[in-house]
Amino acid sequence: MMERLVPLLDLALLYLIMVVPATVLGKGILVLRRRLSNEVSDFGSSLNYFILIGAVLFPVLWMIGALVHQAESDQLEIACAVGHVTRDLGREGLNLLLATLGGALIFIAFLIFRHYREAREAEALSPSSRQMRRLRDLCAHHPQLARIGHRIVGIAEPDGRICTRGYLRPRIEVSVSVLETLNDDWLVAALLHEVEHLRHRDPLRYLVAHFSSLLNPTSFLLKGEFTRWKRAREVACDRFAVVAGAHPLSLAQALVAVAKNDVSEHQGRVGIHSAGFSWLQVRVRLLLNYTNDPPDNHRPQYFPTPVLMIALPLIIPHYAGTRPLTFLHHSVESALSWSGFL
Repeated sequence: MMERLVPLLDLALLYLIMVVPATVLGKGILVLRRRLSNEVSDFGSSLNYFILIGAVLFPVLWMIGALVHQAESDQLEIACAVGHVTRDLGREGLNLLLATLGGALIFIAFLIFRHYREAREAEALSPSSRQMRRLRDLCAHHPQLARIGHRIVGIAEPDGRICTRGYLRPRIEVSVSVLETLNDDWLVAALLHEVEHLRHRDPLRYLVAHFSSLLNPTSFLLKGEFTRWKRAREVACDRFAVVAGAHPLSLAQALVAVAKNDVSEHQGRVGIHSAGFSWLQVRVRLLLNYTNDPPDNHRPQYFPTPVLMIALPLIIPHYAGTRPLTFLHHSVESALSWSGFL
């Protein structure tokens, strides 16, 4: 029985060995990139996001690639070195390892699904209501909002909410109290801010980052960087709104008005208030600066980054081999054999 459990111990140890240095490295890279950033919003890039979750993402994907490579190999490198353990038993252990990893992924998918179901959608306003007619008219007269007008809804809740909600198909929700409080210019500015959250599916990205921190025993090292990344995302969304046509003063007024009603973060929601009061003054000052020095429309993009960070750890074992996994397996196996467990 112990022989079949050795691969599970390999997986746990290798995960810890890879995650801890990856977290320290990611922390160093993020600190360096933050110091070299020209603007606050630069730190909210997709590249920095993948560095944040990469401490868990890269080791997990590398191990999946390594296990797949082992499973398809004609010569099973993970076969046990101890004489009384056969190659067939080594393959049985590998199958157990793959089944365990698959079960863990299914469990994580179940948690995400449960999290999604618990984020109950609020009751939408009637399409014929005065507030919804106003909302549709404002969206129809702005090109950025007209493209996604069907995903902007008014909700019959008085909590002062304007946010992007949902993981797979997010939508922008505006509570009836916000519709009654904000004038047209303020409301359009706030909606344009939310458009940027929706375009990048920020609720889903926040959820993935949350699960990554749960799976990282050294996530405390990245906690501050993730907070800074979220604040930078809010600044980036403010910046996008101004570039898309919102007046900086209108957006600043909307920020203050919404923050008075609701500054809490809710499950599955990312809103204009998400950075909290502590960051509100900084955002307002930046918006005031935009009145004299409008932001330009050119921002660097990192389209290959997600693809590379996902593809590389899966591909590397097929070309570079799986020596770390094999070495660790033989070391654990020899230690257990020497101690009498095998």
